[in-house]
Amino acid sequence: MKSFYFSSAYLDYNNHDGLRHTYSSFFVVPFLTSAAISAIFPFLCFLVALASIILCFLLIQRRRTYLKLSSGKCNLPTVLWRPRFLNYEYAPSNNDKNNDAFQNNGNNGSKCQMNKEKLPSSNITNILPRMERLNGPYGMYATVYGWKTRVIHMAHPLPVRAVLDVSRKDPGYDHFENMFGEGVFTAYAGEGGTWRAKRASVVHALMKGFGGSHSNDSEKSKLIIEANRAAEEFGTLLQNTMDSNKVEMQDNANHDDNFETNSLNVVPILQRCTIGFIYRYLTHHDVELYPSHKNTPLVTNSQQSKSQQHNPSQLLDAYLQAITTMRMLILAQARSIWFLLPRWIYKLFSPMYRTEIKTMKHINAFAQCAIRNAQSGSPLHFLINRKSHGNSDVKNNQINYNENDNKYKIPKEMMDEAITLLFAGQDTGAATLSWTLHLLSLHPEIQNNMVKEICSIYKQEIQSKSQQQEKNNSSSDNILITRQMIGKMTYLDAVLKESMRLYPVAPFVVRKLTQDLSLPPDKRQNVATQSKDPISAQRNIQSTTIPKDSLACVWIYGLHRNPQLWHKPNDFLPQRWLDPKLKELDRNAQHLGSPSSTSNGSAYIPFATGPRNCIGQSLAHVMLRIILTKLVLSYEFIDHRLLDVFGKNDYSRGSSFRKDMQAGFTVLPSGGVWLSLRRRPKEE
Repeated sequence: MKSFYFSSAYLDYNNHDGLRHTYSSFFVVPFLTSAAISAIFPFLCFLVALASIILCFLLIQRRRTYLKLSSGKCNLPTVLWRPRFLNYEYAPSNNDKNNDAFQNNGNNGSKCQMNKEKLPSSNITNILPRMERLNGPYGMYATVYGWKTRVIHMAHPLPVRAVLDVSRKDPGYDHFENMFGEGVFTAYAGEGGTWRAKRASVVHALMKGFGGSHSNDSEKSKLIIEANRAAEEFGTLLQNTMDSNKVEMQDNANHDDNFETNSLNVVPILQRCTIGFIYRYLTHHDVELYPSHKNTPLVTNSQQSKSQQHNPSQLLDAYLQAITTMRMLILAQARSIWFLLPRWIYKLFSPMYRTEIKTMKHINAFAQCAIRNAQSGSPLHFLINRKSHGNSDVKNNQINYNENDNKYKIPKEMMDEAITLLFAGQDTGAATLSWTLHLLSLHPEIQNNMVKEICSIYKQEIQSKSQQQEKNNSSSDNILITRQMIGKMTYLDAVLKESMRLYPVAPFVVRKLTQDLSLPPDKRQNVATQSKDPISAQRNIQSTTIPKDSLACVWIYGLHRNPQLWHKPNDFLPQRWLDPKLKELDRNAQHLGSPSSTSNGSAYIPFATGPRNCIGQSLAHVMLRIILTKLVLSYEFIDHRLLDVFGKNDYSRGSSFRKDMQAGFTVLPSGGVWLSLRRRPKEE
């Protein structure tokens, strides 16, 4: 203030009237400011008092919720959830950084760039240790989410099965609505809801593809053809990736047509294969996954031309990047304070919402392109003609183009469903295949056993068809892998089951209880904790009643690795699904009581269960097995971290090189899956 006085006086040094004016202003302005403050002071006090009353009310609500969960009939160990402001970017763990450093050393300085630490995935991997530490009945514990939202965490088949049978999704998936809208994944199932009608239409549309144009020959259905094509495109995409990254092929001295690549990240290649599969399956329209020219940006500030909106190849790159962003963005929103505030505050102030809107433009454009290109007889074309998906706005199965505003008249119900089906068919398939190839590369002996079984069945199939087809000398790439063939591959089936057990694509699901849920006492817990923890023992003497309208967080990841249910729960053991002795260890009832509730069939739910289970699991069952069969027939997948100083595979070190899970509402291997690929000789 003193410096202001001297500067003002100096400027008016030769103007005495101005100088007197400066002095008077110097003293008047603080006076006016004080007067203004005095005038608004009561209003400020009112706002502070109102905020204090609201805060006290919310804290009282939170305390009541805490007491309701931690005492009485519920009586669960309860923790208070603390929200954080989070961005959607992924935070690498130390293991990821070490893996990236390894890849950096082996690939001439190229490595996967990681973002700053924003969104760690420890909440998934720490769920079982937290349950063990809190020691509630059936491993359950409660969380007060926000001010009064009750969340019950569980990873035991008895409460899980009960919850999934008497619950609904909303409002646990409200934060998905910006992406999936009212598609079958998020549609309301209560009174007046559209979920049942939409699910019936989608199931019918997807099942039509099992017959396709060859309804009399299920082995030549659209599903079989497109799954085989997706696997064949892996080789083309692999070559395209090597060319663009200038990766050298190393010739194999024993086989002139064999080669081994330097390490490549196979996750982006699998993502392109699976999006190509699901796009063609849903639309019966072709898409170029590896254009010779660089793809143009998906959405620009200027309006898209009509021809660009029809070309899925031009939209593909940005679409794949956009769904990766949305996977992490939705989870970050659910774990931040924005989830607790009114929706209009999130939209007005959150930078995540602005990113979400920008990202959804890409996803909407690709879904719109798929709808426009849907051919007659395709699942999307079938849905266009259904009342459940906005048929009243579409006449004669046509979606008209408005030249004035450069937009297509597509019903919102149809857009939401297209986005849902495209994402579900692509993201989950790519994630499962990525984890499976990652595990197989760390366990070469399991990979070799699987290849032996596949080759044996493959040769038998070729011999049985040799009289009808002159393909005895053809490579495996030219042979259609059929449903009959994969039905005989029991070891392949066990490998996929074990992969999905260890790394379920959706590590948890959330349901809202529609009624009070009573559970019998956990007798095993009572015996185990009576002498160590009297409080925990007392909890387990009585039955537990989870109150109505609570949210149940079913941790599929924890259920699949629960040491009370599985023998060596963290080990990759496909044989557990085949060997009767290992099956008996996994079903061992002496620790849990009822054999019917502890079988691995009850504890294994990669697609969830109940009325809101995965709608495309039958399709995924066939698609995943066909693609994996053709991939391992064509290539050997190698992780060079297994090579010791003598250049020999050290199988015992495989588990120590496992990838952490990338944060997101579906999980991918963090940092990608960097593998070397060696083409298998035709003699195999």
